[in-house]
Amino acid sequence: MPIVLACAVSGEANAVRRGLGLPENAADGRTVDVCGREAVFLLTGVGPVNAAWRLGEFLAKTNGVAGVVNLGVAGSYDLDRAPLLAPVAATAEVWPEFGLRLGEDADPLALGFPMHPKGPVHDTLPLDPKSAAGAMGLSLPGSWPGAPSATVAGVSADARRAAFLAGRCRALTENMEGFPLALICHDQNLPFLEVRVVSNKAGSRLAADWRLKDALRELGRAASVLFRARSAS
Repeated sequence: MPIVLACAVSGEANAVRRGLGLPENAADGRTVDVCGREAVFLLTGVGPVNAAWRLGEFLAKTNGVAGVVNLGVAGSYDLDRAPLLAPVAATAEVWPEFGLRLGEDADPLALGFPMHPKGPVHDTLPLDPKSAAGAMGLSLPGSWPGAPSATVAGVSADARRAAFLAGRCRALTENMEGFPLALICHDQNLPFLEVRVVSNKAGSRLAADWRLKDALRELGRAASVLFRARSAS
């Protein structure tokens, strides 16, 4: 069964393909061989709604997968702990929009019921990146930091918002697709691994705090480490 490599946009997917020694712009949804393992690329589109729709649709049409690996870039709430260009493995996914909204925050327990019918998911999904990687036969370096990640529908564009989410979610990174992908895998009992390379300081719009091009290159290298592939770049 193939491993699903879920990336939001073609820039991320092509960076991963380069890192794995595969041709760019290979057909989305077709199985490819990566170091003796079957894998299939899935472009989810940007944001939690697109991510949930695309993975749900894909799994409904597929006769089983080995697991899902979400590869992409992310913002860092703390550049000392997660510096620019560092790969970070998510140890939990947090969706801060669920619950009863009280001003800026949403209380996930105030509604009185869990988000997911299988429960007890409210706004946080614990993840075990080491076990997930092992279940899919991947090599997760112990040197990569692991920390919770906050999934947002809108990127934090000021320091106040970034600081609020970092504290509210106890998160180190900010992403836009991780929680729904993790939730679907939780529902389907599938291994889920999320690895993202820090491309920017969350909450900053300064050019000096963004290194997207370099982060995509490092994303390819991270993918090659996971699969222990020989990079084409």
